[in-house]
Amino acid sequence: YLAPISAPSVTTDRLYNISNDLYWGGSLVAGSAVGNWTSNGTDVWRASGNVGIGTSSPSSDYRLSVQGNTYIKGDLRVNGNTTISDSGELTVGDKVISEGEIGVGTSSPYAKLSIQGTTVSTTTFGIYGFANQTQSLFDVYDNPTNNLNVFRITSDGNIGIATSSPFRKLSVEGSAWISGDLTANSFTATSSMSAPYFTATDSSATSTFAGGLAVGTSKFVVDYSTGNVGVGTASPGAKLHVVGGIRVDNSVGGTADLTASGSNDFYINKHLHAGYGVWLREDNDRLTGIDSTGTGGDLLFYASAEKARLTTAGNLGIGTVSPQYKLEVNGTASTTQLRVPDTTSSITGGIYFGSASILHNYGSINSIYVGKGAGNFTMTGANNIGVGYRSLDANTSGYLNTAIGYDSLGSNTSGAGNVVVGYNTLAANSTGGINTAVGYSALALSTGSNNVAFGSLAGDNLTSGTNNIAIGYNTDFPSATGSNQLNIGNTIYGDISTGNVGIGTTSPFRKLSVEGSAWISGDLTVSNITATSSVYLSNTTNADQSGIIYKGANPFIHNFNYGNNGTVTTDGYNTFVGEEAGNLTMGSTATSAGQASYNTAMGYQSLRSNTTGYQNATNGAYSSYSNTTGYRNTANGYQSFYSNLTGYNNTASGYQSLYSNTSGVNNTASGHQSLYSNTTSHYNTASGNYSLYSNVTGASNTASGYNSLYSNTTGSGNVALGRDAGHYQANGGTALTDPENSVYLGYGTRGFSNADSNSIVIGYQAIGIGANSVVLGNDSITTTALKGNVGIGTTTPWRTLSVNGTAAFTGLTNDGTGYYACISTSGELATSTTACGASSERFKTNINDLTYGLDTVLQLRPVSFSWKSDFINSSSTQIGFIAEEVNSLIPEVIGHDDKGTIMNLDYPKLTAVLVGAMQELMNTLDQKVRDIVASISEFTLEKLSSKEIYTNKLCVDDLCIGRDDFKKILINAGIVPQDNIANVVQENTTAPIITITGNNPAVVEINSNYIDLGATAVDNQGTSLIVDTHDLDTVDTTTAGEYTVTYTAYDGTLTSTSTRTVLVEEATPLETTTASSSLPLTGQATESTTTETI
Repeated sequence: YLAPISAPSVTTDRLYNISNDLYWGGSLVAGSAVGNWTSNGTDVWRASGNVGIGTSSPSSDYRLSVQGNTYIKGDLRVNGNTTISDSGELTVGDKVISEGEIGVGTSSPYAKLSIQGTTVSTTTFGIYGFANQTQSLFDVYDNPTNNLNVFRITSDGNIGIATSSPFRKLSVEGSAWISGDLTANSFTATSSMSAPYFTATDSSATSTFAGGLAVGTSKFVVDYSTGNVGVGTASPGAKLHVVGGIRVDNSVGGTADLTASGSNDFYINKHLHAGYGVWLREDNDRLTGIDSTGTGGDLLFYASAEKARLTTAGNLGIGTVSPQYKLEVNGTASTTQLRVPDTTSSITGGIYFGSASILHNYGSINSIYVGKGAGNFTMTGANNIGVGYRSLDANTSGYLNTAIGYDSLGSNTSGAGNVVVGYNTLAANSTGGINTAVGYSALALSTGSNNVAFGSLAGDNLTSGTNNIAIGYNTDFPSATGSNQLNIGNTIYGDISTGNVGIGTTSPFRKLSVEGSAWISGDLTVSNITATSSVYLSNTTNADQSGIIYKGANPFIHNFNYGNNGTVTTDGYNTFVGEEAGNLTMGSTATSAGQASYNTAMGYQSLRSNTTGYQNATNGAYSSYSNTTGYRNTANGYQSFYSNLTGYNNTASGYQSLYSNTSGVNNTASGHQSLYSNTTSHYNTASGNYSLYSNVTGASNTASGYNSLYSNTTGSGNVALGRDAGHYQANGGTALTDPENSVYLGYGTRGFSNADSNSIVIGYQAIGIGANSVVLGNDSITTTALKGNVGIGTTTPWRTLSVNGTAAFTGLTNDGTGYYACISTSGELATSTTACGASSERFKTNINDLTYGLDTVLQLRPVSFSWKSDFINSSSTQIGFIAEEVNSLIPEVIGHDDKGTIMNLDYPKLTAVLVGAMQELMNTLDQKVRDIVASISEFTLEKLSSKEIYTNKLCVDDLCIGRDDFKKILINAGIVPQDNIANVVQENTTAPIITITGNNPAVVEINSNYIDLGATAVDNQGTSLIVDTHDLDTVDTTTAGEYTVTYTAYDGTLTSTSTRTVLVEEATPLETTTASSSLPLTGQATESTTTETI
């Protein structure tokens, strides 16, 4: 125990304590050793030996042994390697110091070495290599035994995973999986790789992929698993799936053809609703086109307005919207020739209207009658035909008859070759013949001969025999009354004496008589069909199954529907042809009689999945394969409409057309893989191979032409016509995926970008310029001819070019011969040879004298200058004023833009200022002259000397002499030479010539000032004379009327008089233009190349 003491005066080599602190200076001796610890007052150190903290026996292996927590502030430097073993031992230098986890920046290490950052502004873990280092910077091995590289960072920055020799910035030995994006300037895979998509940032890159491929986000995708290609979509649902427009261009000098190849139909489809037909447009107006009144409605033909209509009844009207006949013309119809062929008969046919027959050739050996009353006017036999209402109407006598329509053979007498087809057909034929009848009432109460019949009410019901047969619907007979009857439709019967037949009999017996169920347990061999291609005719316990023909174990031909499923009895009328076409469970979930009925499917597994779908027609292997409840769909072609589940009212024609459709309705696709990717969208029409190929959800699109709107995926309301129309964006390589309400007409027309909306692009390889724009033609177009009035910004153009908005002209040239271009108050552009501004008093109010004068003009600074090249590219020197300087003096002549910035100077207005200044100057001069004259008014000239004096008269007091008097005096005085006397004394007989200045007559507006412009006069030598003006005071401008001003000139004794008529009139109406309406604006607007004043 060392009691507290005060600090000694000398502290070196001393030991002392103050309060609770112990101080020493010099070495601290422990045991027998001397000077083991040393202190200099600030630091303490030990020269040798071990130090223990928390332990009394520090190991000789450690220079410092610490039992408990150790905190080091500052550097910890170790001479030798520092390692951590798998078991957690920390080796510093060559000594093992501890076991467990080590935390750097954390007190809770979760691994053998845990490093945790402590601030956002410092690096958590750093490694520096040695200069020119050749070994790796960082290695991770799996374990000491295998010694396999798990992770390596080399000195040149390459990272290897599962490889000790990475040869790229990232080298992975084995498979790698990346859940996010992987971006690389170049990419090489030595084995397979997969990703949702691949992004290529270099437009010139060339890549080969054994697996899938993606270019850009939804720009171009190849799905390895399906082989599907998507343009504008990352999830292509078909072999080629385009979201966006498809553009078709024609070749140079060629045409943009739209061709349906092979035996496929060609469709141009429209929107379901009226008003969305096929149109030729000009200036955004529908002018000529084809429309319809809706689905299955009338077909309308337009040329400015509706001109013709084809109704659903098959009636064609021209000039009428409700035709009641197959051809109805409201107005004059003209034809160069309407012929009814003549025959060798002396009685020939004609065309009649009203109640008369229409088209005839009665009595001819090659007869034909077509309408209304059809046959007769009275004839005798021959080779008849018939056709319409009452056709062979009571023909006599017979002969090789054919009659087709309503009352058909209409009580024909006397029989012969009969055929007949429609409505009352043989209608109580008299008398027989070799009958055949086809339609509705068929043999209606036939009176004998070799009868046949086919459908509707077929034999209905034969009266008085012979060799009957009847096949369809209400067939009837047996008997009424007899002969060799057959039947078939009700069901099959026979005899025809007697080939028997039967099945449910009435009542043949033998050569097959079946009454009730029939079952053949073995093979039924027909003709050359062998046991390996057996025919099975079977029935089931379910209602309305009329039998199934199998191919092997699979149904081949049947008309299955479930019949009565306990809820409803379905109608049936299905037809399935092809192995596994249709199925044997459809209708089991039907809730109405029409479901699972009226379907027709031809082809392997066509309509294979149908449950309650009805009124579908499909042709081709796998066509409509997935359809379950979809109805009224038509599919034609291998795998056409393959994926449909619930979609209805769709039409697909062509290989894999509408392949991906599941629930989309009212779509029409015609062509190889047209609308291939469409799934749920509606009202699209695609015509041409790959047209609208990538469309997924875009609706109400119309594409016609190979690859038209190929890349469109979600865009709606677009129209593309022509090969590759709407396929690409402006650069020609990027797909157009989602334009809206845009039109692309022409081979290779392109949209500007995917943001296109309401863009119209027309012409071979024309390129759009963005939303709400119209482009006509490509850059090589040199002439565009538009007829009639053209409107820009207006739907009612009233001049050849009407612009509602701002018009700008760039690149104008100067030819030095132009007119002033003037714009009237109504916006019309005209020309003038003078100027444009109106100046008549009748246009003005608040008229005041200008206050600007000479002092203002004297402050103006005239300058010369050149235009800045970014404003006007002209090197010529200009003259004028600086607008900002003039603004401070005469602001009325300065023009500003819409932001108030000074822009220009109205030089014509400066004229008024300059005139005011000149008037002021002249008034000053006049006053000065008057002052001078006043000062010399009493001045008398004693002597006048002058070289020449000119005067008309010379007067002394009241005596005056004129020119002729003066000449005589000179002659008499001998001053004029004798040889000039004749000329001098020749008397002047020509009166002065007066010329009136200005208009004559002069027209003055009532209540305005009249300023007379006077007149000039000359004598016979051309010398000017004084003109006196009279009657000016009689001109009264307050009263309309005609006034006269008189001018008089004197030449000696000769006098001349002339008059001006002044007309004072009411004000004329304000004209709509301020320029000459008689001068058309022609030539080019030009930029002056001469000095201008600005």
